[in-house]
Amino acid sequence: MKETLTLSTATSENITNDLGAVSFKCPSCGKVDIVRSSSERKNAVRYICPACGFTGPN
Repeated sequence: MKETLTLSTATSENITNDLGAVSFKCPSCGKVDIVRSSSERKNAVRYICPACGFTGPN
């Protein structure tokens, strides 16, 4: 069986088994899924939407 990896939008880190990770649509354009690890959320690491350039968290 092939395992699917989930990668962070900000760091490209594998967050497949990170229980505190989240995935949501870009708040600006809604076209891209933004994926954030629990560590990135806790430390407020910035992400950039590859479709529209929106940066968060604000």
